[in-house]
Amino acid sequence: MRGIANAIILVGVVALLVYTGLYHPRSPLPREWNPTKTLVVSDPVTPMTSWKLRRSASGSCLEVLAKADVAMKSLPDLNETDVCGIRDRVEISRVGRARLDPVETSCPIALRLAMWEQHGLQPLAQEAFGVQVSKIHHLSSYNCRALRTVEGSSSRMSTHATAEAIDVTGFS
Repeated sequence: MRGIANAIILVGVVALLVYTGLYHPRSPLPREWNPTKTLVVSDPVTPMTSWKLRRSASGSCLEVLAKADVAMKSLPDLNETDVCGIRDRVEISRVGRARLDPVETSCPIALRLAMWEQHGLQPLAQEAFGVQVSKIHHLSSYNCRALRTVEGSSSRMSTHATAEAIDVTGFS
């Protein structure tokens, strides 16, 4: 009986420590490591980042983008057909330090573009060429079309049909 009571106390203490570590305002766990904290684009990338990015893309995307260094405006959803349209539509013209021609895309793609610019593109440009990227060139994000394959068009829709992709063509 005493062993069961000790086990219950131990589980309670561990649960209290986990709860405190995740939710207490003075938690020693840094925000970028805390799964209960919202993604912040400028935070360092950790193993939690991809999970937080997926969670943000499916719920708090506009809130995360609004706090990021992104020039964007929220637009109403676009419903062109049953298979084409843009949910959580935004127009972006800058992510971080890089401008781009205004493009309408889904909020999750804009968020991923902002993360890529901050944590991939700019550090790589600085390391490889000693410069910052000032402009990201693209073709588009939204295009209601089927996939194109070597055999021609497919019956499957492209990710561009829902603005879940962007065609980047270069940088300056």
